[in-house]
Amino acid sequence: MAITDASWHARNGYSKPYIRALMEDTYGYDMSKDCNYIRKHNSFNETCPVTVPQAVTAFLDGTNFEECIKLAVSLDGDSDTIAAMTGVIADSFYGVSADLRSKAYGYLPKDFIEIIEFVDSKR
Repeated sequence: MAITDASWHARNGYSKPYIRALMEDTYGYDMSKDCNYIRKHNSFNETCPVTVPQAVTAFLDGTNFEECIKLAVSLDGDSDTIAAMTGVIADSFYGVSADLRSKAYGYLPKDFIEIIEFVDSKR
C-alpha cells in the first residue's frame, strides 16, 4: 500500500520531501537513514517493515531512474524486491529513458512487450 501511495504521489508531481513525510506520517516508517547507512548495517530481511522504507530511501537518494535502481541493488538484503519497489516509484517520478527501455526490451519475448505496450497505452 505504501509503495502504491508513494508511486501515485510521485506520478502526480509531489516532491521527495512530501513523499518522505507521507511514509513517516501515514505508514510509520523510519525514513531517517540514508542509503550509506542502510548499506553498512543491512542484512537479509524480506519483511515489509524493512524492505519498504529501504526501497523508498533508494528512490529518495537517487537523481534518476537508473541511479535509484543501482542504489536499491547496492543495499544488499532482499535486493530484488527492494529494487522492484524502488523502480515503481522512480518510474513514476522520473520515467525510464528511451535508451534503457530499448535495451531492456531486447531481453524480453514479444508477448511481454505487447503487454507492456498495452499497459502504457492506458496511462
